[in-house]
Amino acid sequence: MVEDANLNAIETGIFAALNVAGVTGDVPAAQHYNMLAPPDASYPVIIVQTLPGDREGEGMGFDAQTLPVLVKCITKGEHSVATAGKVQNAIHTALAGVALTITGFTSYAFRRVSWFSFMEYEDQRQPIVHRGGIYKLYLHP
Repeated sequence: MVEDANLNAIETGIFAALNVAGVTGDVPAAQHYNMLAPPDASYPVIIVQTLPGDREGEGMGFDAQTLPVLVKCITKGEHSVATAGKVQNAIHTALAGVALTITGFTSYAFRRVSWFSFMEYEDQRQPIVHRGGIYKLYLHP
């Protein structure tokens, strides 16, 4: 878990937006994690990870801050590519341009700046697909 209370509030806001948008129909809320999924997680899962850098103005008296956030779906198994694509589209639809509810901040934009898709294989040759995007969160304290 992230130690910073503000980052936890950001993750909470993102997960709330995903829940409201119905993404949990594809990926139950119990399968949303920050940074890493546990080894015994059941797939698909959604991972949210705040990334370093771009905290513009922090401690410098500026009013606004930006924060890059990775949001991705990880799927596993025979139909994992199609499932990952479906969930990635649902995530993007739920988050594109949304103003998040984040305790202690006013979020005025959440925009995807890049997307990614890659595949790896585990020991049993099961494909594991990662699909998602890097979003930029614009905040005002």
